[in-house]
Amino acid sequence: MSVIEFDYGKSVKIEDSDGSISWKDGDIQMVEGIENVAQRLSYALSVEYGEDQFNPIYGIDRFAIFGAELDLDDQVEVAKLQFKRTILEDDQVNDVPEIEFEELDLLKRLYQFIIKVEVIGGESFAIDLEGVPI
Repeated sequence: MSVIEFDYGKSVKIEDSDGSISWKDGDIQMVEGIENVAQRLSYALSVEYGEDQFNPIYGIDRFAIFGAELDLDDQVEVAKLQFKRTILEDDQVNDVPEIEFEELDLLKRLYQFIIKVEVIGGESFAIDLEGVPI
């Protein structure tokens, strides 16, 4: 039985802290493979739906989460649906089997979502969205 290798692509590495291009010793850093998928999806979850002119299907609909008068439980469920919809738009994603939620600071209304992602080749990883305001 042979193992099928999947090409998850290659891209410029983006710094998590400020979204700038990552440099090392004067060279632009690259990400490839599963790290590329994770970076791409993290970016998709950080922009408003339709905001990216090159990938208009990327992004979450923040109005759906914050625009309606919903209690916290309903906002969390809508946020989970938005995260899942956004991630499943990517052709290399097979499933989003679980999204965990935790309150970090109730007074500041900051929360954490850990999103488990399975890609077409069978590999999986988690995206940690820490400090999400709801």
